[in-house]
Amino acid sequence: MLKAYKYRIYPNSEQALLIEKHFGCSRFVFNWALALQKRYYAMFGKSLSRTQIQSQLVKKKKTGKFAWLNEVNSQSLLNALLNVYTAFTNFQRSCQISAL
Repeated sequence: MLKAYKYRIYPNSEQALLIEKHFGCSRFVFNWALALQKRYYAMFGKSLSRTQIQSQLVKKKKTGKFAWLNEVNSQSLLNALLNVYTAFTNFQRSCQISAL
């Protein structure tokens, strides 16, 4: 049996702004990493590893153009990368199963 808990939060304006920043940065990193994975897969026929994607994100955060990614904690960004990696791994697994 699985249980679920539902919570309602009442953030103040400062907390709401921080939550919006986290969601926005996570969405940006997810879309960026997905595009990166798609390009790499189209070129080489295999996907990037988690560490390769993470190192690309670190390089991107060090550039001045994407320094705003440093305003949020890295755990939410790494979770977005993990979601992309998991999705691509599941995609490859489903392709292998359908090929059999």
